Amino acid sequence: MRQARFKPTSILVGLAIAALLITLTLLASNPQGAHAGVAASPTSPTPTTTPSPTETASPVDTSVFLQVNAGQAEYSVTSDPTGVPTGSVQLNVTNHGAIAHEFVIMQTDNPPNALLYDDTTQKAVEDAPGQLDVGEVGGEPPFILPGQSNSGTFDLAPGRYVFLCNIPSHYKLGMYTSFTVGSVSPATNVPTATTSPTVAATQTPPVAPHPAVGPPAQSTVHAIAIFGGLGLVFAMMIACMTVLGFALRDA
Repeated sequence: MRQARFKPTSILVGLAIAALLITLTLLASNPQGAHAGVAASPTSPTPTTTPSPTETASPVDTSVFLQVNAGQAEYSVTSDPTGVPTGSVQLNVTNHGAIAHEFVIMQTDNPPNALLYDDTTQKAVEDAPGQLDVGEVGGEPPFILPGQSNSGTFDLAPGRYVFLCNIPSHYKLGMYTSFTVGSVSPATNVPTATTSPTVAATQTPPVAPHPAVGPPAQSTVHAIAIFGGLGLVFAMMIACMTVLGFALRDA
């Protein structure tokens, strides 16, 4: 019987067709939209709640006692208490000194001992940016005479205040005290002594963060799989051709 022989050309064509089919299969397995991100699920709107109206507390009259020269120097004043909640404040001033005084209620965030001052009039500036005169007790001559008292009621908004005697030169002589309304921290005096200049600290420029290295893109992984499959196909082709060559030689 005559032995059938296979032509090498037919075998190569068959292997090429097999490689093409494998490549097309790998390409077809590429998921659609590999570069697209996963669509985020729509989030339901957060329900908003309307806050219930709060009741406004009625103003409370709070008595504040200012004592002039209360066992101290002539140009001194003490306040009891040094702060009150928001509301109507009754200011009671008693002059225990030897000369007349007045009191100005000034709303300001400036330090009590560093208010804007007019050297010409020798008075603190009562109406200036950051300094507002909101009321006075005994502000007209003859002011509050020694041994006398005077009072006034004021609606003070939350904030920092300075009570001061603004008769010329009295403020500079130390006749002031700080006062607060509401939940604010009291003002503090600035140091009167000369301080040494400070050297600003050298700032180190911020270092840019390194970009985070994530996993390789899905398309890159797929390309590696395709090329690996093609390499495997070609290796199989070479192996088959080698075996076929030995078989033809022995036939």
